[in-house]
Amino acid sequence: MHRAWVTAAAAEAAQPPPPRGSTHRVFHMNVLADCLASDFDESTPPEALAWHARSLRLLGVIEAAGWPDLVALAECDHHEDFWCPRLKAAGYEAVAYSVVSTRAHGVALFANATRYTVRGCVHVQARVAFAAAALVCRRTLTTFVLAATHLKAEEAGAEERAVQMRAITDNVLAPLVHLGLPVVFTGDFNAPADEFPSLPLAHVCALSWTTYKRRPPTAWQGGGTVRRAIDHFFVTPRTVTPLRFLDVPAAEPDTPLPGTLYPSDHLAIVADFAIV
Repeated sequence: MHRAWVTAAAAEAAQPPPPRGSTHRVFHMNVLADCLASDFDESTPPEALAWHARSLRLLGVIEAAGWPDLVALAECDHHEDFWCPRLKAAGYEAVAYSVVSTRAHGVALFANATRYTVRGCVHVQARVAFAAAALVCRRTLTTFVLAATHLKAEEAGAEERAVQMRAITDNVLAPLVHLGLPVVFTGDFNAPADEFPSLPLAHVCALSWTTYKRRPPTAWQGGGTVRRAIDHFFVTPRTVTPLRFLDVPAAEPDTPLPGTLYPSDHLAIVADFAIV
């Protein structure tokens, strides 16, 4: 699947260019937990969902993005037996892993082990998969925060998503913004960005789409393949500037995801940010 790099409007307007060493590539993907892969309907080939092969294809998506500096994964299971050893071999350090007790999967953060020093991690004491880590860039000595979440799904989950986001904002994001720390907040929000008007961060753009074609059909999913932009980047203005991102490929709505074309029902979102 070909995806082109697109220059962000903020980068085109930026003068002067960002300082050397201040650019960080951030990758986020809902990797479709192995424990949920059986939910898809009969149109998805079983071999496309088998973990032993799909796991390597997921790793290939990260490699195709140029082994980004920072990796955030949602619906991450097989954390200890696959993701940690495989990404460690590729030069990453496992930074944080947050699992809600009612789920068998969670949110994981990984950072390039030679570029960053981990100063600390934060979890939210609420029923939400959320992790945040304070990182120091060894090239620029800039301290910033990478955060990721996976909010409640379904249209009926809007009220619970609001509760989850309020806990994240009040306990973590608002204090960080008050301290003046740069923040990159990403995740599977299971909703368009305008559902979170009180979030104290700027929405970069809806860079991706996800498909739903699960069994059995529901009113929310429409009984077929539905495309929704629900994976996002939010950043602190002035201290984090989007430079470029992977664009959305042209695809027909009935393109099967997951399938032989792609190993998840969510496309990865990838962006280069200048953090100062």
